Amino acid sequence: MAEIKVKLAEMRFSNKPDDSIVAHGLGACVALAIYDSTTYLGGLIHIVMPSSDVQSKNEYPIRFADTGIPLFLKEFMQQGGNFAACKIVISGGASMPSNSMFNIGDQNVVAVKKALSKFNLSVSSEDVGGNNGRTLNINIKKGIITSKVFGCPERVL
Repeated sequence: MAEIKVKLAEMRFSNKPDDSIVAHGLGACVALAIYDSTTYLGGLIHIVMPSSDVQSKNEYPIRFADTGIPLFLKEFMQQGGNFAACKIVISGGASMPSNSMFNIGDQNVVAVKKALSKFNLSVSSEDVGGNNGRTLNINIKKGIITSKVFGCPERVL
């Protein structure tokens, strides 16, 4: 099985049965996974910050929920994804010691949901909050999306 790693401010897609798409080390960041059960197309985006308002130029649009999610959803459709047959899952948004004063994790979760709502989409399942990092994984062949909090058993979402 090929593991496609999604790093900070990246998005990846696959419809190959032997692939899995994974985002490791989600602290305050939020990973959004989408899976279309009719085309077996899965995608994952690793959101770092809620709003692109913090940058003067739009150099890294995928980094932000407000600019990255529209690009991600557009690419999903271009690759043949169908919103009517998709599952949308989010994971991450933890309150980490380095950002607890600003609640970036909470802000990321709210911003991702807001960006999805602009496309009349909502989250099917989530594993967010708390104080621990996570890993989100999509198994393309099985269509299973899992989240694993460090030190805990994996959960199917």
